[in-house]
Amino acid sequence: MEQENLIYETTLLTDNLIQNALIEERTDFFSFAKHMHETIELYQILDGFCNMQIGNQTITCKENEFILILPNVVHSFFLTSENTCSFRHVHFSPEPLSHISLEKITGYSIDFLTALEVCCTHFLQIPADQVISGLFQKIITAFQKGTSFSYTYSNLCLTALLLHCIEISGKKLCYYSQSKHTGQNEYISFTIKYIQQNYTSKIQIKDISDKLGISSRYLSKIFLDHMGMTLLNYINTYRMNQAIRLIADTDMTMTEIADHIGMNDSQHFSKLFKNTIGSTPCEYRKFLKK
Repeated sequence: MEQENLIYETTLLTDNLIQNALIEERTDFFSFAKHMHETIELYQILDGFCNMQIGNQTITCKENEFILILPNVVHSFFLTSENTCSFRHVHFSPEPLSHISLEKITGYSIDFLTALEVCCTHFLQIPADQVISGLFQKIITAFQKGTSFSYTYSNLCLTALLLHCIEISGKKLCYYSQSKHTGQNEYISFTIKYIQQNYTSKIQIKDISDKLGISSRYLSKIFLDHMGMTLLNYINTYRMNQAIRLIADTDMTMTEIADHIGMNDSQHFSKLFKNTIGSTPCEYRKFLKK
């Protein structure tokens, strides 16, 4: 076990965990519709303000606030004025964190990723203190150098930033029940992977629950409790995110895209897309071209 932990901890030194790290600026009623991804997303607002809808909660993000959004959480980003909002922004893979034990640090049998989940509950919004601001800027500066050493340094700064977030979140890890959360997290993890692997065909909640050996009602309940949205809404939103990728990166027709994401009815696809994203698929493609 120690050897396995060492292997994964070594990835913090050798792998490029961070997918994107930069300072961005948005203005003039900009909006990015509901979406989700498998990475963890970090923001620090430098100037102005923005709004985010995370799950079923809408928050206002003001200057010098820090926001962490966990993987597979539906969220959107939008401005309500012509004013400009500038922010630091990082996406990174959470996978290595799930294999790193924090038991020697916390005194509890808990991995790095689970500790983040316990402390954040979908997202974390706190003032950016000097530690967060300093480490965030170092992550971006090192990542943009693009060398092996700078990637390693950015990973280490990211690790320090996340540990700091866990420490100041105010959540008590001693209340974490490993037996309860481990079982439920495994159900949720299996369900998400099942959707990712089978979204191109018809998905029945009963098919998933049967494979897990639990009832559909129980699966639906813990999924709603854990993810903040119904399982059906998650399936639809995941499909819409795949549709967005195909609209942006391919020349496929909307009928072809609908079929590819497991929706044979292109009219139903267009209606669901508009309800989820806020525009029709054709309007969204025109928006991207602009």
